[in-house]
Amino acid sequence: MRTGARGGGAPLHLPNLYIVGPPRSGTTSLQRWLAAHPDVGRSELKEPFYHAADLATPHRIADRAEYLALFAALDANRYRVDATPWYLYSREAAASIRTMAPDAHIVVMLRDPAEMLASLHSRHVLVGLESEQDFARAVFTGPAREDPSEFRRSLDYLAVGRIGQQVSRYVAQFPSEQVHFVEVAAMASRPESVHLELLGALGLDPIPLDTYEALNEGRVVRNRAVAWVSATVAGRRRSNRVRRGVAWRMARMASTPGREALSTDVRRRVKAALAGDIRELEEITGRDLSAWLE
Repeated sequence: MRTGARGGGAPLHLPNLYIVGPPRSGTTSLQRWLAAHPDVGRSELKEPFYHAADLATPHRIADRAEYLALFAALDANRYRVDATPWYLYSREAAASIRTMAPDAHIVVMLRDPAEMLASLHSRHVLVGLESEQDFARAVFTGPAREDPSEFRRSLDYLAVGRIGQQVSRYVAQFPSEQVHFVEVAAMASRPESVHLELLGALGLDPIPLDTYEALNEGRVVRNRAVAWVSATVAGRRRSNRVRRGVAWRMARMASTPGREALSTDVRRRVKAALAGDIRELEEITGRDLSAWLE
């Protein structure tokens, strides 16, 4: 039996299911899996940034009417998804979402921060946002990057890795039954069960997919010269859509699918720097994340 047309009492066409991050943690795949359900809809624009008014990004839709228009065709869906990973790092997004849709459900992805940051660094290098191609130097010896913009804040890798610090804002704003955690490792090893568990937590019929495709997977730089040209085309700050598109095509030429290899020493240093936050996240989620510290 299909569920009703309204999600958690939210008015029609208000987004009421938010995948808030972190980046490089399967948010694109999960959004597509959820939107395959007949009672879930998504807008064509995955990351509208509307609720992140404190992040200075040219991609933010700031007008309320324009934002809601993204979801206007989804009235028949019980849930309407906004999947903006950087909401997790906005100091205003959790409260803003609660003001708009207090019954909204929040989904937070859980990925080993060392792996997540390595993937984020690779993506930054490929699209020209990061000039330092060595991960360890970018993380530990890069310049101070205090800046409110989404672009600059995303280069403060250790700050991005402090997921527990960010999740605490959502736990403070929403009841526990409205905040859901999805482990990325489990998505990879048992995608169907993770998908169906989340549908059940949302009160939706457990309809599996025929196939579970992983989207927007990581890529590793193989040709640093082409990557450097890509960075030059895109510019160190985010540029217009055409230049970014050209840079991304060049970046694909300079890379292959895969993960950035981390040495044992670099992995140990990242985990040590984030150990306190990982323990805080364990307390918040009630999950055993000790593998992230090993």
